Amino acid sequence: MKTTKTLALAAVALVLLGVLAVGCRPDRYSELRRQLKTSEQQWAAQKAANYSYTLKIGAFAPPEITSPVLVTVKDGAPYSIVYVADGKPATNTFFERANTVDKLIGIIQQAIGNKYDETYAAFEADLGYPVEIRLDPQKTAIDEESTYTVSNLKISP
Repeated sequence: MKTTKTLALAAVALVLLGVLAVGCRPDRYSELRRQLKTSEQQWAAQKAANYSYTLKIGAFAPPEITSPVLVTVKDGAPYSIVYVADGKPATNTFFERANTVDKLIGIIQQAIGNKYDETYAAFEADLGYPVEIRLDPQKTAIDEESTYTVSNLKISP
């Protein structure tokens, strides 16, 4: 009888330790959240309503999505998206999710919220906008990874 009680208490203790260990697991996104908060503040401080940037999306997708585009924002709203190579308008709706810096930041926030298996972001040191975002929602899935690369950002008056 005493042995049964001892085993039962030991089992309860192990279960409680397991629950505590899981609850104390470090947040794998804590550093990215910190960087994102700092970068958002830097970008907001720019008060940039008019700007443009080159966007390159890396994905298992057709060239109309993966070819570099020039994104122009006027008065804080998307104004135009044209292909860098020929200046023709990019009409694919895929670009709508990345047609402002705020939306690029939103992509990172969404990936953190959805707990993607891999979420990486690098930010421009002075202005705070994302220069690279790498996402992999599920490491075990094939061809759903994506990369967003931002370059040549120019703020206009």
